[in-house]
Amino acid sequence: MAFKSVRRIFTHVEEIKGTPQEIFPLFCPVRSFEWIADWSAEIIYSESGYAEPGCVFKTNDPIEGEEIWVISDHRFPLEIKFVRMNPLRTIIHTIFFSGKDKETTIIKFHKEITGLNSQGNEFAADLEKSEFVKMNETLAYFLNNYLEYCHNSSKTKP
Repeated sequence: MAFKSVRRIFTHVEEIKGTPQEIFPLFCPVRSFEWIADWSAEIIYSESGYAEPGCVFKTNDPIEGEEIWVISDHRFPLEIKFVRMNPLRTIIHTIFFSGKDKETTIIKFHKEITGLNSQGNEFAADLEKSEFVKMNETLAYFLNNYLEYCHNSSKTKP
């Protein structure tokens, strides 16, 4: 019997206080150190040293282990797409940015998980949308706090 992969897709929307032009560059393996608690990444390839199409980097999560990420789409300030892989599964993270008004951005997180073997299928099947929502709410919390700090710091400079 041939292997049949399991695929799960989740979408979630958050509002962030800032413009797409401010927020988009923060979704970078280097700039993420500024606002994501416990973020760790190693750049494998990047012409600029930052996020760009074809940028490759590695993370090593205590739970999920070592993963390779590739930025497959980078359309400032509208969309960024990460393809993330380990031996069990692939995850495609697509993040869309749209201005709600002059001070607020709507971010749509889209996540597509595909099992690569029976263990990966179990991983994908066991995922709950609530876990995905909680992760994105946490990212939004970190991002809003970081941007508020930046906005307040720029107001106090002479």
